[in-house]
Amino acid sequence: MPLDWSDGIDRHRALWEKAEAQHYNPNTDIEWDALDPNDFTPDERVALAYWFGTNAVFENSGTPTFALGLIKASEEHIGDATTKMLLTVARDEANHDEMSRRIVQRLLPGFPHAFSPSNDLERAAHRNLRWIEYTNSRYWSSFKRAFDERRLLALMSNFAVGEAAGAVIFSRTGRQSEHAVFANVLQNIGVDESRHFACFNFMAEESWGSLSDEEKATLAKNLKASYLYISVIFGEPQQPFWDVPDGFRSVHRSLQSAARDAGLGLVNEDEQIDVWRKAMLRVKATADRHDVPYPTIEALDIDGEDTPISAEDLVVISF
Repeated sequence: MPLDWSDGIDRHRALWEKAEAQHYNPNTDIEWDALDPNDFTPDERVALAYWFGTNAVFENSGTPTFALGLIKASEEHIGDATTKMLLTVARDEANHDEMSRRIVQRLLPGFPHAFSPSNDLERAAHRNLRWIEYTNSRYWSSFKRAFDERRLLALMSNFAVGEAAGAVIFSRTGRQSEHAVFANVLQNIGVDESRHFACFNFMAEESWGSLSDEEKATLAKNLKASYLYISVIFGEPQQPFWDVPDGFRSVHRSLQSAARDAGLGLVNEDEQIDVWRKAMLRVKATADRHDVPYPTIEALDIDGEDTPISAEDLVVISF
């Protein structure tokens, strides 16, 4: 661990300074007392807790994901600014998790782990969220092993896909939300996600031009897997990543609809597809500049390389 203040990716320096300037305290900068459970019906509280609980699964796992990236960036001597930037990404994920946790616990105390469902809707929401949590957890060991096979810049730059979509969808959902607490939380997340996209897009610009043909082929699968992975938050869970049980999708859709009716500004299906398409095309522009094959995304009407993904592939290359 020599003292090294050199920056391998110069643009990460200004981005880190921006992250520090935009930092907020999730415990004190949100008016939590304004979130009164009595403002919602029991079914609305379940639906809102389900959506923010689903988001928390990813935010919670994002903290160790990017913390591990921070460690690997130091080990590979990627640059001082990049390690500091990854530190802020891990911190942001912890903040997003904390804000989601606070919302869930105010609306449905104990959900999901210290919670005993008392009716069919609560049981369905509880079952769905535990399934999401279980499926997400299966890929952690594979993600760690991938660092033994691939360079950090090649491995983590594909996170630009989810961040590009998240930046737009969280911000738009925040603007459309009727409750001030939801609006503030989601707009904070949206600002953070915009920086995260810039972080990983700068990684892509730095590294994709020097990838081997084998690395580029693996990256194409990573890019498609990233879209599939995050789909359960921003729409329908996509196979083969989300091999969900019977009844999962109908419960998922109905709870999203109920959360929307309760004042959460979730974008509709057409908007989701439009945002995802624009996000994927934004990343595709970077891939095209560096001759990285871009996967066909049939659901978004994006033409590219035929990149079939099996469940086995996802275990190897995704988290």
